[in-house]
Amino acid sequence: WVHNRMDEYKSLLEQTIIRSDVPPEHIKFLLRPLYNLISEMCPQTLFRYRTCSDLNFDSLLNDKIYFNAPKNFNDPHDCLPYTDSDEEILETIFKMPLDEIVNNLQKATETVKAGDPLSLANSDPIVSNIRNSILNQPEDIFNPSAPKKEQIEQIFSFLRLCISQNKNENKKLLREQTFVACMSETIDSTLMWAHYADYHKGFALAYEKDELYKLERTCPECEKNCFFKNGLFLLSVIYGEDRVDATRYGRETLSYHLSRICGLPQKPFCVPDILFNAKFNTYKGTCWEYEREWRLIFTCLANQ
Repeated sequence: WVHNRMDEYKSLLEQTIIRSDVPPEHIKFLLRPLYNLISEMCPQTLFRYRTCSDLNFDSLLNDKIYFNAPKNFNDPHDCLPYTDSDEEILETIFKMPLDEIVNNLQKATETVKAGDPLSLANSDPIVSNIRNSILNQPEDIFNPSAPKKEQIEQIFSFLRLCISQNKNENKKLLREQTFVACMSETIDSTLMWAHYADYHKGFALAYEKDELYKLERTCPECEKNCFFKNGLFLLSVIYGEDRVDATRYGRETLSYHLSRICGLPQKPFCVPDILFNAKFNTYKGTCWEYEREWRLIFTCLANQ
C-alpha cells in the first residue's frame, strides 16, 4: 500500500521545521501546506480495532479516545530516532577555545563539589546526571595546568558520558511522554482483526476525520490544556527503513544543559523543531505496511 502522494508527504514533513521561538501567529502559516496535504490524503473515516475490555467499552459508550505511550508498543523498534556519531556532537561543543572549556568545567566542578544543588538538579534528570558524573570524577578532573593532551582526553571522556546520558533521557522523554492513538484506513483486514481485536472476537470503532480535531485536550502529564496550539497531530505512518534524525535535537539539548552546569550565559531553551515528537512517531518498518496506519499524536510541550 502506497499513497499516490506519499513521497510528497514525506518530503514536506521532513522539510517543515519550526523552532519553538517562532511567533504563534506564524506557526499556523508555516503548517498550512502540510495540513492541507494531510487533509487531502486522509480518508474521511479511520478505524481502531479493539478487544472487549472495560477501557475499550468506555471509549465506545462515552466517545473517548485513549492514547498509549510508545514504550508499550508491540514493536520495540517503533518510534526510535537515530543520532550521528558522538564526534559530530563533540565538534559543535568544541567550537570554543580549549582553555575556556577547561576553565568553565573546572568552575562547575568546584561549585558542584562545594554542595551547590544547581537549582534545577533535583527536577531535571539530565542536569542531575551530569552533576553526579562530576561528583564521581577524580579530584584533579579538568585541571587547567595539566598537559593539553591530558585535558582533551579528560574532557572527551566526560562529554561522551554526558552525551550517552543525554541520549538516554531524550529517548525516555520521547517514548514515555509522547502519547499515540493508532488508527487504520481499512476495516476489512484479516490480520488487523487477528492482531488487535482478540482474534476476531473484538470490535472496531470508526472515527470521522473532521471530528478528531474537536477532542478536548487534557494533558495526562500536567493536567492542563498544554498541547500544541494548532490542534492534534494527525499523521500518516511512513513505512520503510528510514528513521528521524535526532542529532540536532540531542546536540542542542546537551549544549544547553552543559551551559547551565558551567554557569555560562544562555538564552531560554528553544526546541529545535516543535514537530519533532510527532515526526519520530511516523516512521515504521516495511513489514507493518499492511496496517495502513494513521496516528493521532499528543505531546506534553511542558516536558520538552
